Amino acid sequence: MQEDQLRRVREYLDDYEIREREQRQALRHEVLTIAERDAAIYAAVRAAILGSIPSIVWSIFASIRSSWPPGFAVLFAPLCFVVPFVIIAAAAGVVGGLFAHWWFAESTISVRLAAIATALLCDAVLLFWVVILSI
Repeated sequence: MQEDQLRRVREYLDDYEIREREQRQALRHEVLTIAERDAAIYAAVRAAILGSIPSIVWSIFASIRSSWPPGFAVLFAPLCFVVPFVIIAAAAGVVGGLFAHWWFAESTISVRLAAIATALLCDAVLLFWVVILSI
């Protein structure tokens, strides 16, 4: 009877160690996934904000060319266009980073590079609309 109880205790301890190892591995995977998601969002936001510069420049030149008075256009066009475009670009970067993490998390493609590509695609669409609306 004693050997049977010792065997059960050993089996229980082995099962417990296996469950603990699996939980540690799952926790490690979750932490790495969250870190990868955060890095993708950060890279996408930076790329999106830098990629919005052509849209800002085009908008400022279009406002200077338009019927705005030159002094007003030079002073207030950056304020009217820089802040909204940076907000739009930052939001597009966050959405692009989350989308890239959701789509490419378990693939061989780098999530960070996919997030940057998605953010730059959003910037290309923004520039397209700025050009179309300013013509």
